[in-house]
Amino acid sequence: MGVTSLLLSLGALLIGVALAVAFALSAGPYINQTGRTLAEQETMPGDTMVFATVIQYSFAIPSIFGLAAIVLGIIAMVTKRGRGLGVIGMIIALVAPLLCIVTTVLLIIFAV
Repeated sequence: MGVTSLLLSLGALLIGVALAVAFALSAGPYINQTGRTLAEQETMPGDTMVFATVIQYSFAIPSIFGLAAIVLGIIAMVTKRGRGLGVIGMIIALVAPLLCIVTTVLLIIFAV
């Protein structure tokens, strides 16, 4: 149980950061050049809008992985099957969304 929680949380972290980088690199230049947000879509190129939308919906995948990692980590702690790895998996699953948000914001701010 603990190993599964750890692997799911690492998968959520890696997939989430990869999606955050892809989103920031696709939408960042548009935001920095125009000073508009993604809510103001009138001038955004069509292909960029489609790509950004697909990536936003893809964030459901690491979210599901993270929730599963948290649940399995709790089960591992209660049943004493891989308690240490379950705790580490839960910590990574809780920190992963924050890291994705920080990555996205920093890359949008500093995108060239």
